[in-house]
Amino acid sequence: LKSNRDYLIRNGVPLSKPLSFVAKFYWSVVSDAVVNCEEEGRFDDLIWEQTLGGLNKQAIVNLGKNRVLETYDAALDATMK
Repeated sequence: LKSNRDYLIRNGVPLSKPLSFVAKFYWSVVSDAVVNCEEEGRFDDLIWEQTLGGLNKQAIVNLGKNRVLETYDAALDATMK
């Protein structure tokens, strides 16, 4: 949340806008997941829908190229120990 908010502010978006945008963005993603989490296969469908094309797809590609996703996995592994 902080990274998203701070990025928008650094790029000239007035303070009141990023707070609402970031909160509503994550709320929409989580709301879909909660409503559909019991339905087998639906969670994977939601991931696919959110990743398909556009900015999100490019962001995931860039994160992968920079090994951010592997680093995040390692952080989760360390947390579980």
